[in-house]
Amino acid sequence: MIVQITNLSYTYPDGTQGLRDIHLHIPPGRRTAVLGMNGSGKTTLLYHLNGTFLPQQGQVKVLGTEVTKKTVASLRRQVGFLFDYPDHQLFATSVERDVAFGPRNFGCKSSEIDNMVEQALVQVNMESLREKPPYQLSLGQKKRAAIAGVIAMEPTLMVCDEPFSGLDANAQEQFQKMLDQWVQEGRSMVFSTHDIDMAYAWADDAVVMAEGRVLSHGPVDEVLEDIAMLKAAKIKPPMLVQLFSRHKEKPRNMREAINLMGEDPLMRI
Repeated sequence: MIVQITNLSYTYPDGTQGLRDIHLHIPPGRRTAVLGMNGSGKTTLLYHLNGTFLPQQGQVKVLGTEVTKKTVASLRRQVGFLFDYPDHQLFATSVERDVAFGPRNFGCKSSEIDNMVEQALVQVNMESLREKPPYQLSLGQKKRAAIAGVIAMEPTLMVCDEPFSGLDANAQEQFQKMLDQWVQEGRSMVFSTHDIDMAYAWADDAVVMAEGRVLSHGPVDEVLEDIAMLKAAKIKPPMLVQLFSRHKEKPRNMREAINLMGEDPLMRI
């Protein structure tokens, strides 16, 4: 397992219970979506995967290493984290310097850094904006710059808080294709999202949270077709699950839905 969490609880300084006795195992080589209403604990859970938050109670293991003060530095070389708001990550005087910060901070050679930065900028189509100060970028451009800073490190596990917010359709598709390639190469991704239809169509596994607890975890189709559980989490089922509720087969995306309806003349919504 790439992530192993046992008895994890976390309370914020104001007394708010962020996580309540979390037990969760995430296999490698998967795209795992974490879903839930605001305040369900999604972001708090993700912050424990790279040591932004350390366990107050329970244990978190990532890539076989327990997350502690002593291991955080080495883990962050292998666990990339993309924050929801790119301004939380961008602080250098240019996009290029921001992307280079991670490799330089971990002691990579100058020649390696140049290559890592170049490849990352190309992957997110930001090479023409390398000299731009981040504060002059649009939200979508800031998001892509932050993504480049994460992928430059080539992490084994990428943890993303709402990775596609602020991206237009083309940028989202490009980022998803890049992540698909990463997963095919043996890397893993854990991401939070409010877009349940996208998660249903694209993720391999899903984790559903409510009030700091994990209500369900497993293959995305099994989890997101459990209407009663989603109702308990106050989440609307994916649109295609609702539309095909009376049919045995559930298409995961619109192409599958069109094909399914075309193959059987009796299949009508």
